[in-house]
Parts: sequence; C-alpha cells; structure tokens
Amino acid sequence: MVRPQLRLERTVGLLLWAGALSGIIAALLGWYAGGFRLTDRSDLLFAHRWNGTAITIIALIAALAHSRGWNRMVFRLLVFSVAIALIIQGYMGGELAFGPDHLNLKPKGGS
Repeated sequence: MVRPQLRLERTVGLLLWAGALSGIIAALLGWYAGGFRLTDRSDLLFAHRWNGTAITIIALIAALAHSRGWNRMVFRLLVFSVAIALIIQGYMGGELAFGPDHLNLKPKGGS
C-alpha cells in the first residue's frame, strides 16, 4: 500500500489465503475444545468464540476480494478489520488462559 512499485499482490494473496485457511482450522479446533453450542458459561468465552468465527469469515471474504479484484478500499477495510479483531482476540485468549489483568495494566496500590 505504501510502496506499490514493489508489486506484492501475489504475496499478499498467498498470505491472505494461508491465514484464512489456518483460521478455519483454528476456529474448528476452538469450537471442538469449547463444545459445539451457541452459548457459553462465561461472557468472555462467548465473545472469544464468536470473534474467532467472525475473523475467519471476514478473512475468507478478504481473500476472495483480493482474488477477484474487488474494490481496493473494500479490500483494505476487510484486512484492517481482521487485524483489529486479531488484536482483540489475542487479548481475550490471554484473559482465558492467564486470568484477568494478565498484562498487568492496572496500577498496583501506591499514591
């Protein structure tokens, strides 16, 4: 996007498809691990499950958009959305694995 003269379209397409197909595997394993039900015992697990599912779907749409030459702005919006959702997903996964405030962001006592 910053340096179009590099002509990285094929590389971007390969990375998108690899990420989208990996997302399918990750989503299926997540659904298997959490059980195939539409609700969960915790709100965090519910959000993590459905955010991961949405990431996979949007990544597949982005890969299709790239392959079929859709509008660049739509494609970039899809990729940006996946990137932001992945950050959120990673944080929620950390919360599930290591507990609340796993990044130690809350100040500890003091004045």
